[in-house]
Amino acid sequence: QALTELRHILASIQATSNATLPKVNADFDAIAQAEKEAEMQAKTFKSILQELGIPMLSLQEIVGMMKQVISYSYDYLKNLDAALTEIAVVSDKTRSEVMGLTDTFIELSQKTGMAIDDIAQASTIFYQQGLGDEAVKKLSEYTAIFAKISGEDVPTAADQLTAAINGFGFAADDVASVVDKMSVLAAYSAADIDELATAMSKGASQAAMAGLTFDEYNAYLATMIETTREAPENLGTSLKTIMSRFQSIKKGENTEDDTDVNQVEKALKTVGVQLRDSEGQLRELGDVLNELGPKWATLDRNTQAYLGTVIAGTRQQSRFISLMQNWDRALELTAASENSAGAAARMHAKAMEGLEASLNTLTNAWQKLISNLANGDSFKWIIDGLASLVGWFGEGNTALKLLNYQQLFGETLYHCTYNNGNLDYQIYYKLNNYSNDVVKINSLKCYVIKDNE
Repeated sequence: QALTELRHILASIQATSNATLPKVNADFDAIAQAEKEAEMQAKTFKSILQELGIPMLSLQEIVGMMKQVISYSYDYLKNLDAALTEIAVVSDKTRSEVMGLTDTFIELSQKTGMAIDDIAQASTIFYQQGLGDEAVKKLSEYTAIFAKISGEDVPTAADQLTAAINGFGFAADDVASVVDKMSVLAAYSAADIDELATAMSKGASQAAMAGLTFDEYNAYLATMIETTREAPENLGTSLKTIMSRFQSIKKGENTEDDTDVNQVEKALKTVGVQLRDSEGQLRELGDVLNELGPKWATLDRNTQAYLGTVIAGTRQQSRFISLMQNWDRALELTAASENSAGAAARMHAKAMEGLEASLNTLTNAWQKLISNLANGDSFKWIIDGLASLVGWFGEGNTALKLLNYQQLFGETLYHCTYNNGNLDYQIYYKLNNYSNDVVKINSLKCYVIKDNE
């Protein structure tokens, strides 16, 4: 009897379960669907647009962007004005005359891809050297091209070119050839143009005094850089030290190891190289190296070490030997430097094809606009207007606050639909911030939204 009653109870439970389970499942499905709908309706208008790939800037983002534009424009004009003022001081030009240089800066920026204020900075450096307008324009143009190719900043590029040009006594018209020669070796060797320029700036004048041509000096540095991979400033200083030592020996001055001209002459004679010319005058280092170089590979190691110590000194011996051991490479690079016309133009054209060049073009276009506006009262009017507009935002004006209103509306719609017609306190508080200027939120009723669904 107990077993029968238990069976009846189990049957009753099963019947009840069979009748209730579908309803429970349906209720769970309804709850899940309601949560999904709630989540969808809770999304702000902004987030929906973002999912569609449509940007919607907030008020704060718009104000921030406007501040950035104003700040950038101000910094640009401040830098340009500082450069123009400096030019007026060092060149004795009038204010109106230096303001006219802006057109030249714009022209060069369009040709070179460098920013207008960079061109102005380069021009300032060359005006400080007492150069005329045409020389400054030529040097500024190729400084910008050189900076574009090498990745250097403009002041560094200007200093490096100045060292090379002045060291070898070149005129401003020679700057194109100098940039070509360094550019071609940067392409043909493992030394980049920045390394070459850095090394060259250390001893250009000493190289000229030692009788080296620019092409030889350029090639020697490139050979040493790609062979040793030492820092270019160290190699430039090393070659400068070697050349200065040789000049001191020729003059009969003391060296750090007391080597004199007789010792050098004796060492060179052992390998068939003359230190004096047919008239008994001491030859230049360049001439000596051109005669010694082809013989170097035929010398034994001890002789090479001996010559390296006598000519270069103990400290620079290894670097001097690295050059002489790669003499054929140095001659190859010398020939490339001598036949380098147009190399800079080709490299510059490639540099102008990248994304960075496109961004620089955009920067130049904006700077050109600002420069033209700044020549009159227009820019001041724009700056004042933008400043007033930003101030208007900060004073609580509400016409543009509606740009943020779509987000608040989306949140309000959710709470009105799912909180039995009662606004959530936080959402209500956010909306009430706008009530004094846009609409009286206290009178907003959720049934209004519902009636318009």
